[in-house]
Amino acid sequence: MVSVIAVLIFLAFLMKSKHHALFLLIACNQTFYVLSLFGKYRVISVLICFLFVFLLVVSADSIRFRERLKTFPFMGVFVVAWLSFFLSWILGDDLRIGGILDASAMFLLPLITWGVYDPLNRNIKAFKRIFGVYLVFLVGFGCWEAVNGINPILDYLRASGCYATDLEQAENYVRYGYYRAQSVTIWCSSFGFVCATGCVFFLNGVMSGSYKDRLFPLCVSLLCILGVFFCGTRSVVLGFLIMLMSCVRFLKQKVVFVSVLFAVFCTQFFFAQNVEDVVYSIIDPDLDYGGGSTMDMRLLQLQTSLYIFKNNPIFGGGLGATAEAIKQYGSLYGAESVIFTTLINRGLFGLISIFGLWGYSAWWIFRKSKSPFLCLLILGLVSCKIISALLGISETFILPFVIILLKDELYKRQLEESSL
Repeated sequence: MVSVIAVLIFLAFLMKSKHHALFLLIACNQTFYVLSLFGKYRVISVLICFLFVFLLVVSADSIRFRERLKTFPFMGVFVVAWLSFFLSWILGDDLRIGGILDASAMFLLPLITWGVYDPLNRNIKAFKRIFGVYLVFLVGFGCWEAVNGINPILDYLRASGCYATDLEQAENYVRYGYYRAQSVTIWCSSFGFVCATGCVFFLNGVMSGSYKDRLFPLCVSLLCILGVFFCGTRSVVLGFLIMLMSCVRFLKQKVVFVSVLFAVFCTQFFFAQNVEDVVYSIIDPDLDYGGGSTMDMRLLQLQTSLYIFKNNPIFGGGLGATAEAIKQYGSLYGAESVIFTTLINRGLFGLISIFGLWGYSAWWIFRKSKSPFLCLLILGLVSCKIISALLGISETFILPFVIILLKDELYKRQLEESSL
């Protein structure tokens, strides 16, 4: 029932405009990810694929959309990376349609964003409202969950059969003194990374002058910092700090300086001991600062992954190979790196293709924006994916946000140059 309601909400947004439908999928990506249709397909994957076909064939602007797709700068690396998923899927034992549907959706969403988003139409106002309201709910509920240690929404989804996975956080899943909040996402690290992305996205928008109303997005950004902390995932904190450096270029602005001082003061005043635990757990993960994976555990996972990798070194053992391997090798439980899962699932071809995608995307954005700052968002995602599994956060998750920020930046630069 909940999944059907989600689909109806999407259709209502699509009737409003294609931009609203796209923004809903980008903003609520991780909540739609936990919902399943017919017990087989993830709602987010079905809706992304549906929107792509609609824009390509049915929409009145389909010709313009297809023309814009021809200018998509990452098409080559996207095709190669998708091919690694397809070959792994077709050569593996798990031939469920849902697997290749999920893989296709992660590449289609940035593609749709490129073809639909246009800064000339000031679409950013609609996205700010949709994403902002979603983050307020997501973080607010996550903070409540961290304090109380229960999640009635996910409990209801499991009971109703709408939950897309059998993963469930333990009741004693505590770190830094609080229950590790996952809010309405698939895992605590996923919740934290969505908060990190929202914080950095809105800060960049506020500082670049994209929003006339600065108060709401600035408050949402500060609220998201709480979500990053309450997820209790060290890699997310590290990735967040890397992504946050994209805002360094705006430090001369008074509103930014005051906001940073306020955030630092509140953090030190209310969470001084917790912050110390986070710092030491990142510096030396072998010490017992809140638990978590140690270097020995990660080394054992790497050795196990390489042992399985030797059986299918080129294209991997299939999209579901890691899940099967975990049943046989307990040391892989909670596989902590995209490197491990990619080697097992998609082999050497998959590993090279995904790092090639990240590298080329960062290089192109750096060349186009003429600054390294937006590349830091990709670097933040890469660092998190290498250190942690980040369940539900795909290898292209950050790209729609980067595309929106880049297009806004280029449009603003064009206006400034034309006014000279």
